[in-house]
Amino acid sequence: MLQECTSEDAVRVTQGRVIFASGSPQPSVELNGKVHVASQANNMYLFPGELGLPCSMMRLRTPSTAWS
Repeated sequence: MLQECTSEDAVRVTQGRVIFASGSPQPSVELNGKVHVASQANNMYLFPGELGLPCSMMRLRTPSTAWS
């Protein structure tokens, strides 16, 4: 897996003061007795103008396959 920063790197470098999300699943990290759970971001946030932002603005829950 190629990435610039792992959840463990982010938690350790910031001493746990980080909000972390990755495009791929990351393991939880324990630091000083506290478990930090990494979030996974998706394309709605990474590419908002493509599909995510319009769906979000229209409050759609499920995009239709008929759109393609």
